Amino acid sequence: MVRYVDDFVILAASEAEADAALIEVNQWMAHHQLELHAS
Repeated sequence: MVRYVDDFVILAASEAEADAALIEVNQWMAHHQLELHAS
C-alpha cells in the first residue's frame, strides 16, 4: 500500500525550537508507521 499525505509547515521562533519540533514529528510519524521525507 502506498499512502500520500499533503505537505505541512512547522513554524518556530528559533532553530533549536524547529529542531525539537522535527524530532517530535519524526517520533509521532514512526509510531504511526509513517516516514518523513524532506524535500
